[in-house]
This record gives sequence, structure tokens and C-alpha cells, in this order.
Amino acid sequence: MSKRNGTGYQIPETIASLQFEGKHDGLVIRASLDAPFGTALRFEELNKDTDRSAEDVRALMQEFAKFLIEWNIRDRNNDPVPADFDGLMSLPVNFVVDLMAAWSRAMADTRPLAETASE
Repeated sequence: MSKRNGTGYQIPETIASLQFEGKHDGLVIRASLDAPFGTALRFEELNKDTDRSAEDVRALMQEFAKFLIEWNIRDRNNDPVPADFDGLMSLPVNFVVDLMAAWSRAMADTRPLAETASE
């Protein structure tokens, strides 16, 4: 549902509950899908361009971390891994790539995954 804020329109926040099966069965991530269009394009470019600098990748990881709300990831000691940039940086590379790909796909097609925060 839309929100009216005074005389203007406020875009409602869209939250995805990304639930994984197969390789990451049981993993659940809640994340905002409200990334600016430019951010979504940068993630798409990263998927296509394997010649990115470490600085570029780090900047995108920092951007991705801003949209994380919570997850059920635990480390080897069974301690919760924070759903933030430091938590992302502590995870295996291939795992993080899978997380970012799932989030990116959810941004592209929010209808089956999203719930509106105001509902």
C-alpha cells in the first residue's frame, strides 16, 4: 500500500525474506530491496565484469551490507555472525557471492519474495 506524507508520496519499504534450499538449505536472510537503481546496475556490472579491482568489490560489499536486516548465519563456534559489513567479510567468498546473487535476483523480481514493511 502506498503512503501519503503530507502532499507527497512516500515509497513503502520492501523487505525480502530470502529462503535458501539445496546447497544452503535452512539459510534465511531478511534484506531491504530498496537499493537505488544505480546500485542495482553496479551489481549487475560486477556479475559481468571479472576485471574489477578489490576496491570496487569492497565498495559494493559495503553497499550490499547496508540493505541487510538479519540472517541466521552462525560461525564455527555456533556464535551468530552479524548481518553487516564485518559479518560479510568474515564469510567464505563463494558463500557471499551466492548471497549477493540471491539478493540481486530478488531486487529484479520482488513480487514473489517481498513483503511491504507497512503491511
